[in-house]
Amino acid sequence: MGVLGGVAERLRRFGDERLERRIAALVAETAAATASFRSEAGRFGIDVGSAPERNHYEVLGIGYTDDQKRIRDAYVRLIKRYHPDVNKEKGAKEAAERINEAYGVLKEKRLKEEYDRAFSRGATRLSADAATAISDALFREYIRIREREFDDFRKRVSVPLTPDAIKAAIEDVLDWKRRFKRAVATVLGSLLESGREVRRLSAANRSLLRSGSAARASAGRLERNVAALGELVEADGWVEKGVAATIDEVRRRIGEDEAKVAQKLRASV
Repeated sequence: MGVLGGVAERLRRFGDERLERRIAALVAETAAATASFRSEAGRFGIDVGSAPERNHYEVLGIGYTDDQKRIRDAYVRLIKRYHPDVNKEKGAKEAAERINEAYGVLKEKRLKEEYDRAFSRGATRLSADAATAISDALFREYIRIREREFDDFRKRVSVPLTPDAIKAAIEDVLDWKRRFKRAVATVLGSLLESGREVRRLSAANRSLLRSGSAARASAGRLERNVAALGELVEADGWVEKGVAATIDEVRRRIGEDEAKVAQKLRASV
């Protein structure tokens, strides 16, 4: 082989070994990120393995502006057709479950309004239960932060202060957007971070596979990784949109409440 040929062969083997280690690391990181993403989503009842294919209006075959009578009529007609006690065909039970879920949301004024707001943003991919779980968690964390900050505020103004100092303390404690941002980071930070990690690893897997440098023995592992991550990346997309719509709704409701508090506190000076 000669000296140069021997060096070239050792370099090639060294390169293959480095590639194998990189692929092995990607496979391990992918498994960890997948488990983390599914676990974080599961905390809020989000099943990333079964993203809904149709929105509630499509399931019932009605329009966005239809009234409650039309909604109920559509539900009764469909459930009579697909109820498992009546329809024994394959898929009838699953269809009935989707019909019941859609009607369960659209028949309730508050749930329908929340759903419609999300629908207008094209982000109706979270179930009503998941959206409620996220909303409740955000409200609890926000109130916890708010109570602590208002306790500090009361201590600050319990001693004699100049009018300007009181106004500054009031403006500081009324910064609800800062509090809300902290609540979102605490409640949803891990979920959003795990989604970003899934997207990063998906890009790394695809880049390595496209480079053509993957050893034949490892190509199959990379391809399986890419396929598995592709499904999760798609799921992360609708999870992120649904979460964003839910966050916006909670932010709006908190903003309305805080505006009333702000008006009273500023008027007290």
